[in-house]
Amino acid sequence: MKTITELKIDKKTKQVQIYSGEEWLMDMDPELVWELGLKNGSVLEEEELLVAKRKSEEKKAYNQSLHYLTFKDRTVKEVKDHLKDKGHEPVVITVVMKKLKEYGFVDDQRYAAQYVKDKSSFSDLGRNRISADLEKRGISKEQSLPYLEEYCCEGSELEKAKDLAVKLDDRFERLPYRQKVDKIGRRLQDKGYSWDVIQGALAGIDGENKESVVYQQELEKNLHKAVEKNKRKKLDDRTFQSKVAQQLMRKGYAWDEVQEALRRLDTQVND
Repeated sequence: MKTITELKIDKKTKQVQIYSGEEWLMDMDPELVWELGLKNGSVLEEEELLVAKRKSEEKKAYNQSLHYLTFKDRTVKEVKDHLKDKGHEPVVITVVMKKLKEYGFVDDQRYAAQYVKDKSSFSDLGRNRISADLEKRGISKEQSLPYLEEYCCEGSELEKAKDLAVKLDDRFERLPYRQKVDKIGRRLQDKGYSWDVIQGALAGIDGENKESVVYQQELEKNLHKAVEKNKRKKLDDRTFQSKVAQQLMRKGYAWDEVQEALRRLDTQVND
């Protein structure tokens, strides 16, 4: 049995510190102190003290969850993980989550619908990536499927993938076609697009790229590197050209581009 002898507000935490003599009993939210009718002289049996401490912990966890939800919507898993990180026991988290769900503060279906809609409209992410990101937040594929079907249809996915592929094509314009397509394909895969969508997006990538000044400069740079490397080997002309051609083709350049580069090299040497 404990008799409350002092209640004072902690100016920093805004919590009521409850004492019995010199013994600190607990910190409690002021609203809960009022609800429980606690005051100087209140006598608490052992069971009543345990109940008061449990209610105080639940109130603290509930307030923390509301603060966490203030900034943006969260999934059930995210809120649970947040409360766990704050050190709350599973039984306390269960009580708090039940209350949050009853009041509509957390709703995984609502979250999934809004998340898919936003990501499909305002990001370059594909369906697979959106689904995977939701799974990390505790929302299963079954829960997100209706919204993925609604907002991430194949037609809209293909248009987004094409737009992204065009941007990446510009970024990788100095690369040989095979390297460029490989990089773009992998980037689209990382973004969460299906293989069929990726194939459709890659179909529009320029296979020649010969008009790009940057590309031609890169080809010339690689050609001269290959030439300088093989010059030191004192090879006959045929072997020399074969070695240079092999190095360029390993870089991803097409056979006809390599032959054209070698013809330019012959012209430069003869001149």
